[in-house]
Amino acid sequence: MYDNGDLDIDPVPNREGFKESAKRYLKDCGLDPTPDAIAQLDEAFLPALGIMCGVNPDGTRRQVYDPDGKTWRDEGWRGMLWKIRDKSDRLWFHGWLQGRFHPDHAPDMMNYLGFYMRLGHTGDPWGKRGAPGTSLMKVQHRYNWDPE
Repeated sequence: MYDNGDLDIDPVPNREGFKESAKRYLKDCGLDPTPDAIAQLDEAFLPALGIMCGVNPDGTRRQVYDPDGKTWRDEGWRGMLWKIRDKSDRLWFHGWLQGRFHPDHAPDMMNYLGFYMRLGHTGDPWGKRGAPGTSLMKVQHRYNWDPE
């Protein structure tokens, strides 16, 4: 799936079995599955969902999101827009300016877009952290954010 010379990531070892499951899922959702839609589910959405389930694009495992969505809900909808913009800037820098593919940015951005769509403009715009530059730091993370 991803291959920039350094990485060869394949979170679905049984490709044909997955494709049949993907077809069935899309049909169950009332869609007429096309080969391109199945490829999109396989090669774009699956890696993004893999991150939410604790599988990084490089195949390592690390749970960074609260399984019930608290992590992104605590950021608020403006926090999600900020993260989307940050990932867009990173995509632009690496993809356009440096001409290299970075497998991390697009799946992260897809997740932030999904969180934004699910959250809409409901709740506190900046979540529990407060607007940037304020002293409202209400979130206590239970995760260790130090590099491994």
